[in-house]
Amino acid sequence: VTENESSFVVSSLKFVKGVYELSWKIDGSDNIIEFTISIKGMKNSGYFGIGIGDRMFGADIFAFVIFDAGIPAVKDRSGIGNKMPSNDTDNGFFDDTEIVDYEYDAVTDVWTVSLERSLDTNDPIDKAITNSEIPIIWSFNLESVAQHGFS
Repeated sequence: VTENESSFVVSSLKFVKGVYELSWKIDGSDNIIEFTISIKGMKNSGYFGIGIGDRMFGADIFAFVIFDAGIPAVKDRSGIGNKMPSNDTDNGFFDDTEIVDYEYDAVTDVWTVSLERSLDTNDPIDKAITNSEIPIIWSFNLESVAQHGFS
């Protein structure tokens, strides 16, 4: 998507159907992408993460959302291996993702969180979102911010 395009592009992924789903909308005229994540069963201290990359090392974890006391907070992070990604701000870079809306539906036990970031943040540690195939990595833990396991 180029800056001159004014059309919207909308698409979605279901990582775990009925549990962890992602949709996104691109506004080329504003150079913005909005991600909406729905996650069922999230406790007050869980997390979900989404990044650009084909593995943890070197991935741009642009949305690492921690639920602390039932309120989501986002951090822009970088994959440094198969461990907790580091905060971009701890490495002298910028936190380029922000929560624009969130809501919890107690009837369905689903959190919906909407995030925005620029398609190209101009932050050297972030990966630009372009009109090409982009590998996505993801992770979540409904109960804690403990590292996920591998099986």
